[in-house]
Amino acid sequence: MAAIRFRILLLIACGIVWPAASMAEGRGAPPDVLDIVEERRDLMSRMLDAVNRVAPRLGTAETAVNPSHWRPIRENLDSVETLLRESRSMWPARSNLGWNAATRAMPGLWALPDAFGRHYDAANEAFPALREALSREDAAAARDGFCRLVAACGQCHAAFRKIDTASLYREGPHWLGRYPGCAYGP
Repeated sequence: MAAIRFRILLLIACGIVWPAASMAEGRGAPPDVLDIVEERRDLMSRMLDAVNRVAPRLGTAETAVNPSHWRPIRENLDSVETLLRESRSMWPARSNLGWNAATRAMPGLWALPDAFGRHYDAANEAFPALREALSREDAAAARDGFCRLVAACGQCHAAFRKIDTASLYREGPHWLGRYPGCAYGP
């Protein structure tokens, strides 16, 4: 009887430890899921790049927006809005690889879809006022809308993204909504 218990425990241990070890760094995840993770990572990187191109052009309360900057601000924010809309469908349940080093999305994103949705909606809700401010070339209102947008993005990342110290310098201001002229942040 003890030999049978030992064999059962050994099989259970092998069934848990061996697959978990093989799934590190993306091993063991289906290739199509890894493609989703890679597409998501690329999309978020492009969105962050566009946001980072807008921030210095909006200036601060003490500086005016250079008139030649309004067009690139609009174009980059159009990109952010499009990419944000595209990102909504990039979180299927099967891409929950929180146990896997292939992604930095935490499992809470899938466990708390309503909370994720609220952050996503808050980011989208920043755009109408931002569009209006851009059409009037109102720097203060545009900065306010931009700051609301990056604060919503940062709060979502703080709640649902693992901290990667190698990327923290690049992503830190975005997570905290701390850009020139922004007083927002968690």
